[in-house]
Amino acid sequence: MKELIEKALQQYRAKRGFDAVKWVDAKCRMFNDYMRSCGLKAACVSVSGGVDSAVTLGLIKHAMDMSGSPIERILGISQPIHSSQWAYDRAMECGAKCRMFNDYMRSCGLKAACVSVSGGVDSAVTLGLIKHAMDMSGSPIERILGISQPIHSSQWAYDRAMECGKALGVEMVVVDQTPVFDSLKQLVDTSVGIEGKDFASGQLRSYMRTPVGYYVAQLLSQAGTPCVVMGTGNRDEDGYLGYFCKAGDGVVDVQLIADLHKSEVFKVGAVLGVPESILRSPPSADLWEGQTDENELGVTYDFVELYTGWFLPLQDSEKKAFVEGMDEETKKEWEHFSQICETVHRRNAHKLNGPKNLNVL
Repeated sequence: MKELIEKALQQYRAKRGFDAVKWVDAKCRMFNDYMRSCGLKAACVSVSGGVDSAVTLGLIKHAMDMSGSPIERILGISQPIHSSQWAYDRAMECGAKCRMFNDYMRSCGLKAACVSVSGGVDSAVTLGLIKHAMDMSGSPIERILGISQPIHSSQWAYDRAMECGKALGVEMVVVDQTPVFDSLKQLVDTSVGIEGKDFASGQLRSYMRTPVGYYVAQLLSQAGTPCVVMGTGNRDEDGYLGYFCKAGDGVVDVQLIADLHKSEVFKVGAVLGVPESILRSPPSADLWEGQTDENELGVTYDFVELYTGWFLPLQDSEKKAFVEGMDEETKKEWEHFSQICETVHRRNAHKLNGPKNLNVL
């Protein structure tokens, strides 16, 4: 199965023709345009210590460093809460993405962007793209703010988030919500009469980071730099699996890497100068001790990329021929992993839509 996935992925990625350098440039120009059009000047990011928030932070810093960027400040927020220690040839390549973002910022009168920086690759790349957009000539972005929001978080998450902000030259702030989390969780658990376990507790951490991001955006807007809250979701997690917290990291204003597979996020991160400590680490939301994304999902990101990016778009006859060409053991594994993807997709489909209105009139 491993050899099959590697070979098929090689063909798919060659066809996609992803160019990380061009993608970063386009993404940051787009972000600067968005910030400028919206009158935004700063961005804040919750920084967990993982690769996602680290890359998001890096993209914002890259945008900010561009000539003419409207971004004046970036703030990373670390919020530990009981956390453990621990090419594509699409219309939106990097330069185009950043130009688009700058256009958006400009049209909306925005001048700032804030990003929650987790210490992961997604937030790091997002931060880097925003910085790249900000550095573009004529960018409306004046400020980018990365936000690290530790809530009993692993030390590695906090360290990587701060390392990312420093490497990208983005302003970071830390909002440690651990005592607030402890108090709130105990209050709610006692009131309901049910003790929240790892998963529910982890979701609460994500929920709590959302209002902080938006409050920071309000503060930056109050200070004269109308601010937008940036999302850090990628194509595999947010686009198909729905692997995000609906009322947590799913509540944002703008997404910059929603068109990138996880593997491509890492490539962009390397171009943006995201620290190796983030690029070498397995993706983890750090919502409980020892948690990793792939272990929780039960499937690798490489398989998700192959399945959603290459297999699903095939004609039914092509799908059938592909599966029938496998030996029995490989076919069994393929069906098992495919079922996981489909199950997660169906379970989380509600996250991809707005509230369900049951109207009588």
